Amino acid sequence: GTEETAVKRTDGQVSDFVGPNRELNTLLTDRNFITHYEEFEGNHTWKYWQTDLPKAFSHILSMK
Repeated sequence: GTEETAVKRTDGQVSDFVGPNRELNTLLTDRNFITHYEEFEGNHTWKYWQTDLPKAFSHILSMK
């Protein structure tokens, strides 16, 4: 989610997870790869991403 700009990792370091994902999406899109990228408000906890599971499974299962 968009709040994952300062995530404390298990080793105690803090990382930005949003920026690198955005950069990778831009790189792949610029190189004409077929991608699917969505962001949601929140962080990577069950509270925020549980509502996206049905949509994610539907997308994955519809891929050829």
